[in-house]
Amino acid sequence: MMRNHYCHFAAHKFIFCKRSFLSLAFVVLGILLSGLLASAQQNGNSPAPPSNSPPASAPDRPASENAGALQSPPVPQAKSPEELAAFQAFMNEKEPDARILLVEDYLLDFPESELKEFAFQSAAEAYQAKNDFPHVITYGELALAENKNNVVALLILATALTERTERTDPDRDENFEHAKTYAERVLEILKAMSKPSHLADELWTRNRNDAEASAYSALGMAFMIREQYDQAESHFRQAVSLAVRPEPVLHYRLGLACFYARKYDSALEALQKSDEQGGVKLANPDGSTRDLVEEAMDFVIRGRDGWEEPPSDKPLPPPPEPTNQ
Repeated sequence: MMRNHYCHFAAHKFIFCKRSFLSLAFVVLGILLSGLLASAQQNGNSPAPPSNSPPASAPDRPASENAGALQSPPVPQAKSPEELAAFQAFMNEKEPDARILLVEDYLLDFPESELKEFAFQSAAEAYQAKNDFPHVITYGELALAENKNNVVALLILATALTERTERTDPDRDENFEHAKTYAERVLEILKAMSKPSHLADELWTRNRNDAEASAYSALGMAFMIREQYDQAESHFRQAVSLAVRPEPVLHYRLGLACFYARKYDSALEALQKSDEQGGVKLANPDGSTRDLVEEAMDFVIRGRDGWEEPPSDKPLPPPPEPTNQ
């Protein structure tokens, strides 16, 4: 009975995946190592990546095992000017297909590179922009094989798994556990990180909060898949509270979680905030546009008012069945 309702949860996935593959949370994480990398270059080491390129990641060890190590991650180095130029080329390329080709060339030309982690990560970001789920998973996992604490790869995988898993999929529970593990690892890493000396306190807090918001949003999506709507709501609210500028789709997701939990007033409040920020639109194959927030608000109002008989031109599904939390 909930399948038709669930189409609203599924419909927004495409919109989220089509955002720029260097989303705000990922970009700000790239700032965190800039001072360390710049310092390495000034000290005369071999060519290092440009100071604003590699996203932040922690050393390949559990955050709880050695928090001090997270404060001073090792600086990866390019071994030649040619390798540095090739690295800069794919990091600076904005077009996904072109970036993927540059990454493939880089990996062929420099198979022993210390920067492979970032090449795999960059390819995962490009495939995310192309909405190519299998390659997102492949390259995200390759990045984690190089460094299991790569924060960007963890966020990409957690997000991709939750956005591409339906509640009826046979691997739903397995994907839930993987996504939950990835998102919780991000939170653990960020909690253990100390503020880089070159960042102002306010900027560091804002950047870290945005990254944590992405992790909580992924957790919210994971619990939506499991139909644990109270927990989904809790994580989405945490994401909203942490994000510098919560996106309309985040308020939309919160509204859906509240709707499925039968918290109709809270659902309307979240959906109205999404609508005020521009809402969530979905292009149809015929060129028309669906307003998902408007549709969801209609469902919420009818749910709150007792699910009156819908008009014949806009049939509505029955109310959601009770779920065991």
